[in-house]
Amino acid sequence: MLEFLGHLHPLLVHLPIGFFLLGAVMILYSKFFKYTFETKVFDFILFLSLIVSVFSSISGYIHAKSSEYQINILSYHQFSGLAFTACLLLFFIFKNRLRTYFSGIYLGLSIVLILAGHFGGSLTHGEDFLTIKNPKKEIENIEEALVYEDIIKPILEEKCYSCHSASKQKGELGLDKIEAILKGGKHGKILVNGNPENSLIIKRAILPISEEEHMPPKGKAQLTENEIKILTWWISQNTSFTAKVKEVKHEKALFASLGAKKGNILSSLPTDIGPDLEKDAIKKLVEIGVGVSPVHKESNYILINIFNYNLKDSDWLNIEKLKNNIVWFKSNKAIISTKGWSTIASMKELRTLGISGSNLSDNEIIKLSNFEHLESLNISNTQISIKGLKSFRNQKKLHSLFLFNSKIDNKNYKDLKLLFPLTKIDTGNYQVPTFETDTLMNTFK
Repeated sequence: MLEFLGHLHPLLVHLPIGFFLLGAVMILYSKFFKYTFETKVFDFILFLSLIVSVFSSISGYIHAKSSEYQINILSYHQFSGLAFTACLLLFFIFKNRLRTYFSGIYLGLSIVLILAGHFGGSLTHGEDFLTIKNPKKEIENIEEALVYEDIIKPILEEKCYSCHSASKQKGELGLDKIEAILKGGKHGKILVNGNPENSLIIKRAILPISEEEHMPPKGKAQLTENEIKILTWWISQNTSFTAKVKEVKHEKALFASLGAKKGNILSSLPTDIGPDLEKDAIKKLVEIGVGVSPVHKESNYILINIFNYNLKDSDWLNIEKLKNNIVWFKSNKAIISTKGWSTIASMKELRTLGISGSNLSDNEIIKLSNFEHLESLNISNTQISIKGLKSFRNQKKLHSLFLFNSKIDNKNYKDLKLLFPLTKIDTGNYQVPTFETDTLMNTFK
């Protein structure tokens, strides 16, 4: 029962803030707009504020005994909260004698209440919860990035610090300091070097979100599938805190989303300006309705977009003239000829390929298995099967695979994940409403 009352504190603590500050707003309103409120109204507000403040203080005391907060901030919060309640009690008792100073005392108590609320917010959201956060650091060169400082720490800071930092250490676990990470919490060490499957931080993250031990807790921002993959990789490489990415064994596709800048369609592009464009070929393609766009104004690399249009072999010849310039190719709901498949296969700089609704089959996909830079593949609404996809297992940079409405069914999902362990696979088989798809445990059913 006492524990239940303690858990009510986050709810109760907002009531005195709301009631009392309403009175403060009324006082300011009366001062500036020369409006007179009934004395009984303020007395009633004081009474309500006092009652809920007493219950809030009691529940807060119980909650503090059963929780793990940073002692200094907890003391400030308790002292300011109790000071407000005690002063409010005295103010209520002697309010008739203090009518002359009513407004000044009321506003002074409001400041104490705001301080108590600030310290409470620091406990639950971190000491910097009111500060403007710096935007996430963009990683210009993933190979030169520091594994822990640039990749792992930002994940922990965003998803874990609210419960596991200097201000609050749930389960006696801190994740904001290296020594605290290595020490672990009351349930033991959270990292087993080289063995992510037995590391508590991974075991908790991949539990269904409905499980009590799932971390982060339900209601908090969840780790994404890619973030769990990165943490798993980090632990598998003996949790280096000082190494750069280039010094540790890794697959570049794992970090594709980290290297992406806002607004870019692609997570990586060729660093050179690209070969000269065949302007005549582009002109002919545009004339038949093919979308041709540059990646940016200073690049010769281009994006090709074809919608519901079956190209003739002569059209494919024009595309073939641009094969070394194409980094993004999309042909939706189109029948692609033999010439077309061979042209697509020749696009050696291709990063994104979308051929949903096409006549792609297991025979054709084998011809497309030698891309060096492919990162995203959309083959939804095709006749592709797990057999054909096996030819793609050496596409190490592939980080997104879209397979909705293909021949791949539920029994193939686990095999597919083994083929593409670092690839985000979207089958379109969503179940709504649920949040459990945020974890690896529920990616395939």
